[in-house]
Amino acid sequence: MAAMTKAASASYGPPRPKAIASFISSDDFLPGCQTLLHSVKKHLAPTPEDQYESEIILLMSSRIEQPHVVVEKLCPIFCDRREDKKKKTDSHVQAWDHNCGWTKLRLFELTSYDTILYIDADCLVVKDVGHLLDIGVSNTNPGLLAAAPDIFPPDKFNAGVMVLRPSMEVFNKMMASLPETKSDASLHSYDGGDTGFLNNFYSDWYSSPNYVRLSFGYNAQRFMHHCTYEKQPSYWDYGISDLRIIHFSSSPKPWEGRDTKSGANGGEEKSEGKKYLTGSDVASIQQAKRGKLERLFDTAYEASQEYHWKQQSTAEYKAYRKMNPTYEEKKAVAKTKAKADGAKSLNRRYKELRKKGMSTKDAMETARREFDVQDQNDPSKARQHQKVWEGTSAGNMLPTNSQDAPSNETDGNADRELDPSRPNASVELVCDRNTHPGDVARHELAYCSVEQLTGGRVNDAVTESKQHQVQLQSTGCDRRVGRLRNSPLGEGKHYN
Repeated sequence: MAAMTKAASASYGPPRPKAIASFISSDDFLPGCQTLLHSVKKHLAPTPEDQYESEIILLMSSRIEQPHVVVEKLCPIFCDRREDKKKKTDSHVQAWDHNCGWTKLRLFELTSYDTILYIDADCLVVKDVGHLLDIGVSNTNPGLLAAAPDIFPPDKFNAGVMVLRPSMEVFNKMMASLPETKSDASLHSYDGGDTGFLNNFYSDWYSSPNYVRLSFGYNAQRFMHHCTYEKQPSYWDYGISDLRIIHFSSSPKPWEGRDTKSGANGGEEKSEGKKYLTGSDVASIQQAKRGKLERLFDTAYEASQEYHWKQQSTAEYKAYRKMNPTYEEKKAVAKTKAKADGAKSLNRRYKELRKKGMSTKDAMETARREFDVQDQNDPSKARQHQKVWEGTSAGNMLPTNSQDAPSNETDGNADRELDPSRPNASVELVCDRNTHPGDVARHELAYCSVEQLTGGRVNDAVTESKQHQVQLQSTGCDRRVGRLRNSPLGEGKHYN
């Protein structure tokens, strides 16, 4: 029946594409996943012109705390498509909420693809693996097509690298066989995860001709390297005839110790094989934490970082990011919009209160109180400033002993230096539409102070520029210049 369905789908419509997939289970796996996807792209052979290019897809666990960080880092630079569960609850498979590794089974329901090559996120591709997708051409069976042997025991396969053909029939059967169903059809997982479950689901993998048994080089687990390399390096260097994928299946992961010195990493190998090791074997493993394979990962990770940096400057990426703004960019836009909307609403309320006969100060204070807004540039404070400056004389404005004049805290003017002992004293005073009346009064007093300093020699010639600036030049003072930008006092106001 499966073969007939396959043949029928081939007769009608275009063929379904192929894909290379990975799965990220938590935020901590981001460096590893990035390195893997880059290594896949780096070594993937060009696609023949008569075939569709294989897509690179990413499955995301519901346990990821910051999915936007993962998406923005990996898509679209390292992968073409992602499959994620945005909600951490309401999963139709309860086991996925407790053991995120079960999410890997979703591969079998992605029926939009003909064949999928799956690689764990803690793997590193060192040679082209695209040819594994051709296994689906000769094998028309649904479900699992190929896998590589595990270390313990070797007659089981490791689910870190698999070739499969998605099928809803197979997927539904898996869901009915999960250990948590506790039904007659439920299957036990000897390791508590997806590898043990899938080996029970495909219990004939080792003996049946329906599956392709890949060589160890397609899923070369680091644990073997740690156990044998110091004493017998030939096991790894020559025993693995065609090394394609290195699987960092043990702990700690190579990216977890990138900033530590060789041999300084903590952690232990989380493997069933540890109980077969002697004390010296364990010590050897600890010393090899930043060994040959870890250094190889470091190089690959740095290459992926460099690739990511270069791709960000391309026109294609900039066009994509323009259409798909980042999480932080969306937050900034939303914040700006909310602030603008709030300002419009406050202004609208202020005008309504003014129409009702309320004074400027009371209307602004009431509007701000209703919208819970506090701002140092509150125009309602203008009267208070006015009262402060109304009783100030020109003498009080003058600095003594060459001290700086008081600074204007509202319109951003720098400190003014008025030195009566120098004939070329200078002053720069700026007003704009936002200048408070109290500060305007201060400017007026300061200009009067300039007159006192120069003996009343203020040139009446006022030149107005295109920017509505009024320049007052004081006779006999080289640098004594004052500007009024759109002054509320009136453009071209003279002080003579």
